[in-house]
Amino acid sequence: MALPVVSGEFLVVGDPVLRFSPSGTAVCNLRLKASSRQQNQQTQAWEDKDVLWIDASVWRDPAQHTADSIKDKDLVVVTGKIKTREWDDPNGGGKRSKIELAIDSIGPSLQFRTTPHGAGGQQQAAAQTQVAPPPGQQQPPVQQQAYQQPPQQGQYQQPYQQQPPAQYGGQQQQPYGGQQQQPPYQQQPAADDPWATPAPQNPPF
Repeated sequence: MALPVVSGEFLVVGDPVLRFSPSGTAVCNLRLKASSRQQNQQTQAWEDKDVLWIDASVWRDPAQHTADSIKDKDLVVVTGKIKTREWDDPNGGGKRSKIELAIDSIGPSLQFRTTPHGAGGQQQAAAQTQVAPPPGQQQPPVQQQAYQQPPQQGQYQQPYQQQPPAQYGGQQQQPYGGQQQQPPYQQQPAADDPWATPAPQNPPF
C-alpha cells in the first residue's frame, strides 16, 4: 500500500531552513498552513475556520531551489506524500512521532502574484554560446554553400548543352558494345517512283 498523496495550496509560515546531511545531501525544512476561510457577518472580515498545520521537507536539488525561491508568507502549490517520522527523545521521553509532508514538487502560486522567468532562460542562452578557441588558434570560418537563385518568371534560362564524349589517352571513347553508332535511318526513294526520278536537263520538246 502506497503512502497517501496530498496536493494543494499552502501558506508558508516562516522562512525555509536549508541544512545538509553528513553525506552532503541538501534538505530544506518548512512549515505550511492550510485553512478554510469564512466571512464574519458582524465585522465582514475573513477568518480562518478549519486550520491544518504541517511540517514539510524537500530533499536534494529541489531543496536548494526551494530555499532560494520561497520565503515567509508565500502562497505555494505543493504535491507530496503524508508519512510519520519517528525519533527517540534525547531527554528520555521515549519514542516520539509526528506526521510530516514529504514534498515531491513545490512552486509559487500565481493566484495573487506573478513570477518572472528565472535561470532557465540564462541556461538556455549559455548552452547556445559558442566556446572560444584556445589562445593562438583562430576559429575556422563557417563554410556556407552558395545558393543558386531559381530563375524568375519571364527570365531567360540558358538551355542545357550536351558535353562531347570524353577522351582518354588521346582516343575518343567508343559507344557501348564497341560498335560505332550509325546515323539515323534515311528512307531511300523507290526505283519505280516517277516523282522520285530527277527531271531531265533538256525537255523532249
